[in-house]
Amino acid sequence: MRAGLCKLGCLHGICTDCLRESITGQIRQGISPVKCHDENCDCAIPIGLIRVLLPVPLYIFYVKFSYMQMKKRNNEEVRSCPLCLQAGVVTSKSYRSLCCSACATCFCEECEKMPHWPLTCNEFDDWSEKFEPQYEMEKCRLDGKLKEYLVTRRCHFGELIEAPDNIGVQKCSTCLLTYDWATGRSIVDCRCYVGKDEQGMPVWKRPEAEFVSQRKPLTMVNRQFAPICASARRKRFEEVKVTNMIAKCTHQSQPSGQILNARRVVDLRNTSLYLVEYGTAWLFEHRMSPPDNWKQIRNQVTKLEQKLDIVVARLSSKTDSELSVQQCSQAISSLEALVAAIISLLQLSA
Repeated sequence: MRAGLCKLGCLHGICTDCLRESITGQIRQGISPVKCHDENCDCAIPIGLIRVLLPVPLYIFYVKFSYMQMKKRNNEEVRSCPLCLQAGVVTSKSYRSLCCSACATCFCEECEKMPHWPLTCNEFDDWSEKFEPQYEMEKCRLDGKLKEYLVTRRCHFGELIEAPDNIGVQKCSTCLLTYDWATGRSIVDCRCYVGKDEQGMPVWKRPEAEFVSQRKPLTMVNRQFAPICASARRKRFEEVKVTNMIAKCTHQSQPSGQILNARRVVDLRNTSLYLVEYGTAWLFEHRMSPPDNWKQIRNQVTKLEQKLDIVVARLSSKTDSELSVQQCSQAISSLEALVAAIISLLQLSA
């Protein structure tokens, strides 16, 4: 090989710039493996040479693309993770969802959004459009911060701020003052210059956020469904409660520890809360044309969170008697059976 000239295994010679351009063009056309520039030659270009000639990002893309093409030629289903972009063979899938073995991201096999079974992708889009804007307000209701209205006030600097009516205090990001939201008065005892009086003397007043208006929050998912979904979602992602549950399982007495497995209990908890959220979302999406088992599914989903609370209460019990251990085990088994029953019902209708 002379400087600026490559001789391939087929003995065809080409300058490095032209070869780089040829390889890049073939990759853009979706060709794998890339071959000699001569249209009558099927000689594959060595991967080591490709690595030297191409920029690193393009080389990495080509390696992943070649891997996927090779697996497809072997009639294996290959997908790329939407988060880390790692390509992999689909070994198993359940409930229309996949899990990346590299970064553990779970996603829908069709739309590549978060898993949303039993909702179809179209139903999930419709649900998200209605529920997501409402979710923050539902959390405020759960915390008691929102009773009825969203109140808008104008801060001391003229900035408009909107906050729930029962939030207590609200800080303005513009003037950096914190206001009592019921009265609008600054909670800090300070005085600001507001002008002069009739005698030309300066007037100083405690800052206030002037009331402007109030409105009821937009509600696209009615009260029969929205609070249930909001509560289940928030609980599912509360790391402190998950950690506490693991600790309760780990520190059980020896007889109890033989029955309870921390990972099993945490997975059961998260699955239950997932089904409460998306099972309720499914009920909402199908409320206008319900299938025959709609009411049965609704009743079972309602029981689910109640049974989960029983399991948590049993785990929190400080009694290590044999009876207490049996009751905890029975509560977990009952919850597992209910989860399986709900999944079966939804599979018949989803």
